[in-house]
Amino acid sequence: MKEQRKAERVYDTVFKEEVTEILQHFIDTYGQYREEPEEDEEQEPIQITFATNGDLCRVSGSVQYGWQSGDNSYSGGAYGYSHWGVGYVDDESDAEEIANEIIEQLSELLAYEDLDC
Repeated sequence: MKEQRKAERVYDTVFKEEVTEILQHFIDTYGQYREEPEEDEEQEPIQITFATNGDLCRVSGSVQYGWQSGDNSYSGGAYGYSHWGVGYVDDESDAEEIANEIIEQLSELLAYEDLDC
């Protein structure tokens, strides 16, 4: 059986469901943790980053990854991974749409590792 390329691994259903679930949590609780903006200001969206090397977990078989929100001063969960997909959420975001964008970013970056040159 031919081994799946790293760029294809991030399209795994389990990975997408986990990314979507995390994003949905941030969307649902968006206003709860944000500072109140000044009268004429809009609330800034939350930056969220998912990262992977494209490796599979030996136990679950799903893609190993880390994630973080905002600026974690070089200590967030994504720092142990080479390839990062970044999105922004607010209370009007669509979790599945952002998950698809992040997964596409990760796939494009992992495709370079799949090149046979």
